[in-house]
Amino acid sequence: MYNFGWLDKPDEVEKVKSTLRYQDADQVITSENLVARTAGSDPILPYLMFRKVTGADAPSGPQRIGDCVSWGWSNCINYLQIFKIAASLNKLGLWDTLVRGSWSQEIVFDHPNYQAANALVYEYQEICTEWAYGYSRVEIGNQRGSQEDGSVGAWAAKGATQGGYATRKKYGPYDPKRAKLWGAQGVPDEYEPTAKKNNCPDVAPVTSYNQLVTMLRAYRPVPVCSNRGFTETRDQKGRCRPQGTWMHCMLFCGLDDEGWPLIAQSWGPGQPSGPVYLDQPTNTFFVSPEVADSMLRQNDSFAPAGFLGFEVEDFINWRH
Repeated sequence: MYNFGWLDKPDEVEKVKSTLRYQDADQVITSENLVARTAGSDPILPYLMFRKVTGADAPSGPQRIGDCVSWGWSNCINYLQIFKIAASLNKLGLWDTLVRGSWSQEIVFDHPNYQAANALVYEYQEICTEWAYGYSRVEIGNQRGSQEDGSVGAWAAKGATQGGYATRKKYGPYDPKRAKLWGAQGVPDEYEPTAKKNNCPDVAPVTSYNQLVTMLRAYRPVPVCSNRGFTETRDQKGRCRPQGTWMHCMLFCGLDDEGWPLIAQSWGPGQPSGPVYLDQPTNTFFVSPEVADSMLRQNDSFAPAGFLGFEVEDFINWRH
C-alpha cells in the first residue's frame, strides 16, 4: 500500500560525513549559540507559519515510488523558505496582518512596505522532489543506470549543499516517471548551474532527541531516515505508536506542548487517519521523545546549518 525508499548504507553515510564541515549537530549548536536563542518550552508549530504565507500546508504527496528521501529533504527546504520569508515580513512590520495567504486590504495596501512584503510572499517556490531524488542517487550516490528505487539520507544531505534544488516552477507537478528516470540517469545537466545557486550552505548530523529539539526551536527541520514503523491511526492527541518496520524518510517539523516531535509524511493527506491535535496537518503525527531519539540514533538524519539571520536574500534567490 505504501512506498518506502530509504537505503540503510552506513558506509555511505560515513563517507559523506567525512566531507562535511560539521561532524555533529552539537558543533552547530555551539558555533551558532542555538541554546541561548531557543530557550523556552512552548510548542513549535511551523505549519501555522506555512499556512500564513502560502494559504496551504506543505506538500504531502502522494509519493508514488521509493523516493521518500527526496520528499523529506524537499519539504525541509520548503519550510526553510517560509521561515526566511516570515522573518523578513516581521522586520517590515507586516507579519501580523498576513492571514492564511491573504492581505487585509484596509490595513496593508497603504503601508509603506506593502510592495516589498508582497514580493516576499511570492518568493516561495515549491521544491521539485524529482530533482532532489535524481541528484542524491546519481551525482552523490553513483547509482547511474540502476533501476532500483531508494536513496540514502546522507546522499540527499550532501546534495543539498553541493547540487542545490530546482523548483516546481521550472519542472511542474510531481511526476513519478520523471523521478524514476532521473533516479537512474541523473538530473538535466543544463539546469545544474542554476540549481546550485539554490543550495543549503551546510548540513550537520542529528543523532539525539536533545539535538533535535534545539534544531526545531531554531527553525531547522530535520529529515529523519530510519526503519521505525508506526500505527496508521492517530490518537486523540494526534500521536502514533511505533509498530512494524518502515525503511523510510520523513520530516521532523514541530513540537507539541509536551515536547513530542511532529513527523510529516509523504503518502498524501489523511495518512495516517484519526484525530488531529493543535490543528496539525492531516499527513502528520506526533511521536514520543524516546521514539524520536531511537530513530535519530540510526545515524542517517541531518539538519540544515550555517545560515544565521533568516533573511531571504542571505539564503537563496528563488527567481528563475
